[in-house]
Amino acid sequence: MRTPPPSDSRLGAANLAAFYARVSTDQQDGSLETQAAKAIEYARLKSLDIPNDLQFADEDTSGGLPLLERDGGRLLVSTLRLHPHVKNLIVTKVDRLGRSVLDLETTFQRFKQQGIIVHIVDFGGDSFTTAGFLGDLVIRILSAVAEFERMMIKSRIKDEGRSGKVGLP
Repeated sequence: MRTPPPSDSRLGAANLAAFYARVSTDQQDGSLETQAAKAIEYARLKSLDIPNDLQFADEDTSGGLPLLERDGGRLLVSTLRLHPHVKNLIVTKVDRLGRSVLDLETTFQRFKQQGIIVHIVDFGGDSFTTAGFLGDLVIRILSAVAEFERMMIKSRIKDEGRSGKVGLP
């Protein structure tokens, strides 16, 4: 599915990163690969190493489903728990981890307790991390936006169903 960056033996455990991707529907061709490409480029810029065994994904999975109820999400969380030396998690956008304020708060608190910095690499042409109080603030705002977007998507699908037009625009 994705090609990891070449492993650089000069990189230490502190430079290890996990990567997580999610797509909502099977109609999003190439989206997992696009997310991986962005994460790999970011990892290279930040001198982070994403080994194959630290790459996780959920295909055809709603962001409304809590992270621990997804196969890839559950595997990500358990792997990070078993490998406390991994201190970085790369995702393209907050909504890849979830679209519920409550679930995202639980997820980010879990990562924070484990000393894991979450790197959001597609933030309007920029990136940011959860390191520090500003990262916490931005995550809370983006969590609310992700949940709002989910409600809008559900509303649009419901409206399209009533009108007989169901599908992507």
